[in-house]
Amino acid sequence: MIGDRRHRIGGTPPRQRRISTLERRLGVGLSLVAFGFLSGYVVGLVTGEDEYLPIDVAIAPAAGPTSSTDQAPNMAQETPTQPISPASYRVSLAVPLLVPSERPPAPGQADVNRRDSAAGEPTLADVPRPDMPATGPMVAIVIDDLGLLEAATESAIALHPAFTLAFLPYGEKAAELAQKAHQAGHEVLLHMPMEPDGPVDPGPGALITGLAPEEIRERISLALDRVPSAMGLNNHMGSRFTADAEAMAVVLDEINLRGMMVLDSVTTPNSVVSELAKAIGVPSESRDVFLDNDRDPALIHQQLDELERIAQVTGQAIALGHPYRETIAVLEEWLPAARKRGIRLVPLSRLAQPRLHHPMIAAQLPDGEEDSP
Repeated sequence: MIGDRRHRIGGTPPRQRRISTLERRLGVGLSLVAFGFLSGYVVGLVTGEDEYLPIDVAIAPAAGPTSSTDQAPNMAQETPTQPISPASYRVSLAVPLLVPSERPPAPGQADVNRRDSAAGEPTLADVPRPDMPATGPMVAIVIDDLGLLEAATESAIALHPAFTLAFLPYGEKAAELAQKAHQAGHEVLLHMPMEPDGPVDPGPGALITGLAPEEIRERISLALDRVPSAMGLNNHMGSRFTADAEAMAVVLDEINLRGMMVLDSVTTPNSVVSELAKAIGVPSESRDVFLDNDRDPALIHQQLDELERIAQVTGQAIALGHPYRETIAVLEEWLPAARKRGIRLVPLSRLAQPRLHHPMIAAQLPDGEEDSP
């Protein structure tokens, strides 16, 4: 009776108290969800996962005149992140590889890219050897996103042949330009489109998480048909795909079967590429520095300074850049001075671990042998 009387004279009924409690809990829950989304956004900004801003056609006039069929490359606006040490995390495959792939036979016996070589296709002996110093810290610089803008691609091909060039497979003249790069002495990579975390389309034929293994292999094969001179691949975008161990295991098994190498562009700190490549035995390396997130020449020089610093400390370092007019000009200026400082610019395959043996690499020399002709 006392309780009933209290309700009658102004107390809060039990039903209203329950509703009030639910409202408070719901408010706390929504606050936590909002905080989680905000935290994720901030982490994305810091780690560089929100890197998928396509550039406009403005780079085309900078590199020279282009035809009306040229398209603007969908270059990633990648925020530099430090490569993750393989020992700092462990990968558990959701589905183990059915049969561990064996290394292919030595060059001369291997079926390169699972296709018969076309008649008249240039062999390694026809490719000019880069003139490289014999000692000193080694750096490899890869120019990405080639094969779409012809004039920009030509400017990269005109660089010293020790620069490695990576071609997107869906450019109209990708095969022709990649072959021209190889004939000029450059090592060539397939710049394979892979699924990002962001909303931007990585391009036709991209590798997407959830694809059947057979479809992943088929897309790689079709892409390599467009870049037949490739001796390996690196990822275009791919912050979601390269963090998926099950999907990447299929890619790396296919690369292993072809006797090729993989370069992790490290567009996410969650990448599993390095760890899986070592487990399978695929020759691999990881990017250390992005050169031109900002196209200011002074900042590109700063990134090259950082590249040299890493190489001086560890013995080697790898950078990724794009065929911007500013980047090409800085690299042409930087190389002679870097060589005087004892820096060796080398083709990417020279840094691959384990050692890569493939008919399309620029220099198949044993460790310790002088690189210069």
